[in-house]
Amino acid sequence: MDTNYDEIAKLESLFVEQFDEQVHEVGLSKLAPQSGERVLVIGFETRDSRAAIAQAVGPGGKALAFDLSECAPACGGANLLPYEANSLDGVFTSYSLERFDAPLLPAVLDNCHRVLRPGGRIVVIGLSRAHEQGPDCDPVSLRRMLTVAGFEIKDAEVRRMWAPIEIVLAVKGNEPATIDRP
Repeated sequence: MDTNYDEIAKLESLFVEQFDEQVHEVGLSKLAPQSGERVLVIGFETRDSRAAIAQAVGPGGKALAFDLSECAPACGGANLLPYEANSLDGVFTSYSLERFDAPLLPAVLDNCHRVLRPGGRIVVIGLSRAHEQGPDCDPVSLRRMLTVAGFEIKDAEVRRMWAPIEIVLAVKGNEPATIDRP
């Protein structure tokens, strides 16, 4: 029997793409961008996410992007995101937070909290903590990290493929965050 590994790899790649597309669509539906909103996409090569959000927010809204590859290795400063406090309605990030070293994660999430208006939404998609290690990143406890940054978890689900993938929706409360780090 002759095995064509190139064909197997193509099929596997197609399966992964379709799964990631489904997870991405679930995340965007949880974020639920509305006409006229200002929504920020944080990640690497954010073009597809930004286009989907731009369509949802329409001409009266704004789909913004912050490409993390442009700020590395200096990411994590006090004002990492170049937006005014309380100026955005939503933040969307997919498979990005787990690429930060653990000490930088709080600063990134604090920046998200700073730029979101009260009631603003954040959706984070990433490797679930149940999976010990990814190919080039470490999973993070998304719900715990978001809670510590002052967000209230509204919805979370885990999808399974080669590793558990978590999709979390959280909101910024009306009260200022009191960050109490362990």
